[in-house]
Amino acid sequence: MGAREGQSLHREVRLCRCADCRGVFGVYDEVDEHAAKRVCRGCGAEHFIADSGSDYWDYTRSAAMVCECDGDGDEEDFNVAVGFSRYADGGGIRALAITSRCVACGRLGYWATG
Repeated sequence: MGAREGQSLHREVRLCRCADCRGVFGVYDEVDEHAAKRVCRGCGAEHFIADSGSDYWDYTRSAAMVCECDGDGDEEDFNVAVGFSRYADGGGIRALAITSRCVACGRLGYWATG
């Protein structure tokens, strides 16, 4: 799982933000197409994460991500970050990961399809 022969990797993690809002999002996935979308809780703006679904998104098969907050109820507000590794030569993205932090309980990376 290393870089292609003779190439190095660049790794980055970026927090998702909305231009003027507080960085809290609802997150939706469409598992069959490996697509994810965030919806800003401040202004309602929708963005596909890493351009993952603009051509393939199917609203009838998408689901909200939820944190069960230790059984106290379902929470749908998250801070979101995207991590990825790129080939140094600009030859593309090698791997991508999306993670979250539940605003209510602080749990990291815990999503269950609700």
